[in-house]
Amino acid sequence: VLTDKKLTVLAVLASVLFAATVLVYTTGLFDSGGDFTSGSLLIQGLDPKGVSEISIKQGDDELDLQRTDDGFVVKQRQGYSVPAEKINSLFIKLDIRCENKVTENKDNHKDLGVADDDKDATIVKLLDKDGKTITGVVVGGGASRGPGVYIRTVDSDVVYTTSNRVSFATTPSDYVDTELVKVAK
Repeated sequence: VLTDKKLTVLAVLASVLFAATVLVYTTGLFDSGGDFTSGSLLIQGLDPKGVSEISIKQGDDELDLQRTDDGFVVKQRQGYSVPAEKINSLFIKLDIRCENKVTENKDNHKDLGVADDDKDATIVKLLDKDGKTITGVVVGGGASRGPGVYIRTVDSDVVYTTSNRVSFATTPSDYVDTELVKVAK
């Protein structure tokens, strides 16, 4: 039997639940993921021809690859040329697929290893001819589930996990041709 007292309690409870629902949806406390689709590309529509410089940094290691008329060169090695296949491999590595959206909150970057000042994070920036950043990625620590890593673009706070391991070499010797002589067999 519903009494006036029970009916009043139910009405108050319904009002509180309605107010909580409105609060959660309007303040962004509940993120439905928006238009994120698992397997989508982290960087879309990149034109490699517009990239004049590639900066790769991890901790104290920093590497700059600069475009010249003849291709890319390593700035730190007095302009030693980088074979085209190594640059192509670098652009292929930037074809990163996102597995899950983790957070949009910048406060979580440090815990996930994708903060700009994290010494273990690898930051890859693609720059235009004026030295302005076109895009780039911040690669953090290993994801808590699966083989992937935490990752975000340099101009966004949204962090994703990748489906595969992503890493970029930061030493000049990884990009220069170290073979001195080719001898036919």
